[in-house]
Amino acid sequence: MRKLLLSIFCLLTYVTTQAQVSITAADLPTVGTTKSIRQQNLPDMDLGTASSTAQTWNFSDLNGTPKTAEFVAASTTSAASEFPSSTMARVAPLTDLLGIAIPDVGVDLGGFQGIAYYHTNAAGKILNDGININLDIFGFSLGEQNLEADPSDLYLTPITYGQTVTNSGEFEQTIEVDTLPVPLSIILTIDRNINADAFGTLQLPGAGQPYSVLRCNEAGTMTLFAGVEVFGIPILTLFDTSFAFQNYRFMTPGQQYPLVSVTGNATGFGPAIASVEYLHTGGVSVEDVGVPTRITAYPNPADEHFSVQLPDNLAPHSYRLQLYNTLGQLVADADYSQADAQDVSHLPEGLYAYQLTRNDDATVLLSGKVVIKH
Repeated sequence: MRKLLLSIFCLLTYVTTQAQVSITAADLPTVGTTKSIRQQNLPDMDLGTASSTAQTWNFSDLNGTPKTAEFVAASTTSAASEFPSSTMARVAPLTDLLGIAIPDVGVDLGGFQGIAYYHTNAAGKILNDGININLDIFGFSLGEQNLEADPSDLYLTPITYGQTVTNSGEFEQTIEVDTLPVPLSIILTIDRNINADAFGTLQLPGAGQPYSVLRCNEAGTMTLFAGVEVFGIPILTLFDTSFAFQNYRFMTPGQQYPLVSVTGNATGFGPAIASVEYLHTGGVSVEDVGVPTRITAYPNPADEHFSVQLPDNLAPHSYRLQLYNTLGQLVADADYSQADAQDVSHLPEGLYAYQLTRNDDATVLLSGKVVIKH
C-alpha cells in the first residue's frame, strides 16, 4: 500500500512539474525584439487564482487595437549619452514603460511619450536605468528631461513557479526653473513584489494551440513627489501622492515578451482591470492579404522623400503611412497609394520609425526604421 501511495505521489508530482514553465533570461526582450501587440481597455477577463494546480485561461474573445513593441540599441537613441550603462531602449507611452496605470493626479502622466533605457544584470533581470521625456506639468514647461533611476527599477525578470522577486527603484531629476529660487525636484519611487503564483495554458485570439504560461502576480506602490527640497527636506510641495497597483503578466518561453500583460486599475474605483496588452500571434501576414512579393521601403537613408513600394497585385485598400521620432511623437501621417511619396525634407536628421497600415482593419503590413539625412 505504501508503495502504491508513493507511486501515485511521484506520478502527481511529475505531472504537476511537467505542466509548469520557467522563464529564463533568454525568454526576455533583447535588442532587435519587435512584437505586434494589441491593447484593449476595460476588458472582461477571468484571471484565475493562485494555485499549485494547472489552470486554463481562454482569452480568445479579446479584440484590441494594434500597437508595436520594439527594443533597439540604446546607442541609436537621442539621450544615449545620459545613460552610459544602458544597452537597450524602448520608445513608448510612460504607462507602458513603467507598466502601471497612473490615476488622475492632476496631470495626464500617462499621455507622455518617453524613451526607457535598460541594462541586463548578471542574474538576467532587465532593469530600467531611466527615462528621457518631455515634461510640461504643474504649470511648468520643463522641456526634455532625463529621469535617472538609482536604484534601477525592475522591468522584467527570470522567474519560476513559487518564486518571489522584489525591487525598489527611484527615478529622480533636479531641474532649474526660472520662477523658483532653488531647483525643482521630481522623484518617482516604485516598489514591486512579483510572485509567480499560478501556471497552466492560455488561449489567444486566432493562435491555434494554447500556450504554456506562468502567471506573475505583481503588487506594489508608486509614490510621486514634485517640489523643492533643501538637504532632503521638502520646503515647497507641489505634488506628493502615493497609490497601490496590481498587475498580472502571463509569460511563456521563447516569445521574448509577455504573452499577456494585465494592468490593474490604480484608482481603486470602477473595474479592477484598466487594460490588457497581448501578443498578436494570430496576425495577418503579407501572404494572407494576397501579396506574393515583399513590400519594400526606400531610400534609406532618406533625404527629401520616403516611399513604400507596393506590389501591383495588392488587393485594393486605403493605406496609411506614419512616421514617429525617437520620442514616439507622430511627425508624419498621410493616406498612401503606390504613386505617393512621403515628404520628409522638413524633418530634422535622425532615426525614425515608420509603419504602413490598412485603414479598414488596422492591419500592419510593414514597419521598420529609416534614417533621415539631408
